[in-house]
Amino acid sequence: MARLIFVVALLMAASCASATTLDRAQLEADVPAAVSPTTPGDVTAVSCPEEIPRGIDLEVICRAKLGDDSITVLVQQLDNDGALSLTVVEELIELDGIETGVAERFAADLALDTDLRCEGSRLRVLGSGLTLQCSSATDFTDPELPAERPFTVTVAADGTYEVRLS
Repeated sequence: MARLIFVVALLMAASCASATTLDRAQLEADVPAAVSPTTPGDVTAVSCPEEIPRGIDLEVICRAKLGDDSITVLVQQLDNDGALSLTVVEELIELDGIETGVAERFAADLALDTDLRCEGSRLRVLGSGLTLQCSSATDFTDPELPAERPFTVTVAADGTYEVRLS
C-alpha cells in the first residue's frame, strides 16, 4: 500500500525585509526545498503575502504549484528570529513508493522482475482518482509480448491503488 507523507520543515530566514516583517522573497525561495527536498524543481510558482509581519505563532498561507497540482503551505513563525515551520496542507504521496509497490506485486503475482517508472513529478497531491501513466520494462519470455508495456495506476484517497495494464 502506498504511504502518505506530510512535509514539515524548519527554516531560518537568512535575511529579513525589516525588523517587523519577514523577507517574502527569501521565504518563496525556500518553499520548494521544504516541500520536496529531493526534487525542489517540481515546486514552482510560489506565492506568499506581500507583507508578512513578524511574531511568534503568527501564520500565513503561501501557495505553490507541485507539478500540475496547486498546494497550500502553512507557514508558522516559531520565534522572532525567523525560525519557521512549513506544513503542506494537502496530503502528499511519493511516486517512488507506488512504483516499488507495483513492482513487488508484479514479482509476487506474475513472477516478473520489472523496472517500472511513472510519469510526472515524484511527489503528488493525494486525491480521489489520481491517475498515473506508467510503463514497465520487463524481460517477458513470450516474444509476442512487447519489451516495454504501458499501464495506468489509479490511486484512491486512502493511498491504495489499482493497476490496469494497457
